Amino acid sequence: MKFQSFYIRYGLNWLRQVITKKQRNPTQIREGLMVDNPLEWIFARRSIRKFHSNPVDDEKIDLMLQAAMAAPSANNARPWHFIVVKDRQALNRLAAIHPYAKMCYEATLAIVVCADPAISKNYWAQDCSAATQNILLAGTSLGLGTVWLGVHARMERKDPIKKLFSVPDEMEVLSIVAAGYPAEKKQSRTQFDAGRVHYEAW
Repeated sequence: MKFQSFYIRYGLNWLRQVITKKQRNPTQIREGLMVDNPLEWIFARRSIRKFHSNPVDDEKIDLMLQAAMAAPSANNARPWHFIVVKDRQALNRLAAIHPYAKMCYEATLAIVVCADPAISKNYWAQDCSAATQNILLAGTSLGLGTVWLGVHARMERKDPIKKLFSVPDEMEVLSIVAAGYPAEKKQSRTQFDAGRVHYEAW
């Protein structure tokens, strides 16, 4: 365990040194958006459950949705739909009906990730999971705190959420991302476990 802990710390320090050198020449991946530490976003992403009351800028919401729709999907089907929730009463009702959404009493934004199974019958859950992860990473890169709330496969969660947001019967709800400006700090980390890695075969 001591060796593994050293390995993780060494790996993160090495990564930060590499990223710091590359920050001098950041890469522009789209107009107006510069990327100089994308790996740090991954390690910095933590589940945040305490938020300040100031609202999230519309520009940041748009970027998070653009990131969501840049996710890969089987056959490029893109079965996703997104419900942007900023209304305080709706957020409070969401906090009341989802057993793990109490942070929505403080969050100033929620994005409900939905899917049309008719477009991608077998892979909509994977596709929308990739979109959800992109929302989390985009939020981290924009200085926001986020947390993934599971919905799919739990009827006692899905049905009241579909009713609350008037989601059509034929649509599915995969997840909800609660977001806002974080009122708690969590350190970047990697949970790398060499024992979970297998080369060539198990």
